[in-house]
Amino acid sequence: MDEARRFLRYVIPGLLFGVQLCVLMLVLLPGWTSQSMAEFASRDEAIGIAVTGLILSGGLGYLMSSFHHAIYWCKLDWVGGPDYAGYVRRLGKATGPLLIQDARTGEELAPGATLSKFEAWAFVTSVWHEHARKSKLLEGADARALSLSDLIHATGTARVASVFSLIVTYWLAASVSTRSFEPEAEWRFLGATALGLLFIVVHHAGYQRTKRSTQLIVEQVLRDALVVLAIHKGQRIVTWLPRSAALHAAVSRPD
Repeated sequence: MDEARRFLRYVIPGLLFGVQLCVLMLVLLPGWTSQSMAEFASRDEAIGIAVTGLILSGGLGYLMSSFHHAIYWCKLDWVGGPDYAGYVRRLGKATGPLLIQDARTGEELAPGATLSKFEAWAFVTSVWHEHARKSKLLEGADARALSLSDLIHATGTARVASVFSLIVTYWLAASVSTRSFEPEAEWRFLGATALGLLFIVVHHAGYQRTKRSTQLIVEQVLRDALVVLAIHKGQRIVTWLPRSAALHAAVSRPD
């Protein structure tokens, strides 16, 4: 099951790119695109080529996944992934369930301490998995957290695929045709551009909704679990915040 899940994580973005590219080309150059598709379907080796394309779509999907992971750490909220920095500071307040100590200095985390998105993500992830077996709340939510992580990856790579498909559409059209200033050609160009931008906007909106819902669920469940554990323990839970330079240099995947 896990192997199939990993396979689909990289194949689907590549297939989505192919579908969107075909749709955009049908709008922009319907004659050439329809003829090319018909010629491909009539070839004896069409099935073998299709299977090869399916396999190669995994490599293309991995490339798009790499772009998604690079964008994930962007500081701009409307572009990047969830930012747990403020949440970590709230957990470490005097009224919070955690007593967070800076791994670099050994001192308690100051209320106004600056945290990078990567440091906050690493801290939340480590605390979640560290206490997952001790808390029924975290144990019960673990499968859902994994599925939400898959959704963030799916919507993020779909956003990248939509950008790729529009760029490749322009490149392919320029390679197989010459620019025409006929009214129909101009309208087709505007229609393909508008549809390509619509793909991008729809996937971006889906990514933002998934990102925010995931962040709210993770923050709510983790805080409730830590509060219960702190009550049972009778004191705040002591934990460390990774702050080393090596952490920033590490190559890691967020989901």
